[in-house]
Amino acid sequence: MFGRRERGAIAVEAGLLIAFVLAPLLLGMVELAFFLRDHVAATSLSRSGARVASQEPRRDTFAQDAADALERSASAIPRDAIDFVWIYRDGGTGSPPATCDTNCVVYRWVDGTPGRFTYQSGSWSASSINACQGDPTAHSVGVLVQATHPWFFGFLGSDTSVRANTVMRFEPLYPDHTIPGVESGCKQV
Repeated sequence: MFGRRERGAIAVEAGLLIAFVLAPLLLGMVELAFFLRDHVAATSLSRSGARVASQEPRRDTFAQDAADALERSASAIPRDAIDFVWIYRDGGTGSPPATCDTNCVVYRWVDGTPGRFTYQSGSWSASSINACQGDPTAHSVGVLVQATHPWFFGFLGSDTSVRANTVMRFEPLYPDHTIPGVESGCKQV
């Protein structure tokens, strides 16, 4: 039916067809793996920042301390790829606000020696945080991290944003707390 030469040509054509189908599929899997790595790293960073901020209610440096925690966290995302970090008071939805101005502060990475996340805009007075033990209206803190993810092979464009946010309730303050320099303002429950 087919001679040796025809069978060889069919095998080469089939091999090329399979290569043209499998190569983009394999490259797409690699691309997706890198994207998921960046998403997991952004989530880890937001959790680290929220964990630190939630432990420091009414401390004036709670937002900067949270940004510094992101700086110290081991991450697969280079710091200069992080577009911004929002530290905000959660409104009960678990989602970040549309804009970051009141009860929200923005930090951006600034290169230097050493590089660090520095305050850019927004305001949130630490003394306005309600973290009283047993108060049903106690506040929660959210941390949003947005980073730029480059697409290596360009199938899906040049780059995209990766966003992750974490919300945690502030650690409760008790009327008889002993945090130096921090007034609890909480009444006996």
